[in-house]
Amino acid sequence: MSNLLVAENVRKSYDVGMVHALNGAAVEVREAEVLAIMGSSGSGKSALLHCLTGIIGVDSGEIVFYDSGVESAGAQTGVDLTKLTDNERAVLRRTKFGFVFQFSQLVPELTAAFLDNVALPLLLSGVKRAQAYVWASARRSCRFCKTTFNYTFWRTSTKSCHCANDGNQF
Repeated sequence: MSNLLVAENVRKSYDVGMVHALNGAAVEVREAEVLAIMGSSGSGKSALLHCLTGIIGVDSGEIVFYDSGVESAGAQTGVDLTKLTDNERAVLRRTKFGFVFQFSQLVPELTAAFLDNVALPLLLSGVKRAQAYVWASARRSCRFCKTTFNYTFWRTSTKSCHCANDGNQF
């Protein structure tokens, strides 16, 4: 499997350098890998995840995201999130990353029951309202392990499940 995200020497401070949330953090995430980030309260877990996904910027270091659909002369090419503007990171989050937050991060004026919060990223990406609601409500299941995925995952993935039948199509 190839790299999906590589972070090296990531540093993040708050309160003008008084609180060091990350001090030289490094992580490598490979395609189809499942990993857990564990630590005591205040150890920088959330700060690391927010930096890795471009929610917040870093003070220094490198965070490279490798889009599995982009190759250059057989080699992986990546984009360094630390070099992107806030708007560029927002587009990357909206189109390539998915989040499950510890605390509900829904827009309170929108509902989940009527798919408003689910359709929001599609609407922001320019998808017409009717189509966004169709896609937000759609589900796809792996025909082998029966794992259910929402349409956004299915649409942006390689359409293969990483179950025991690795590589099999939906």
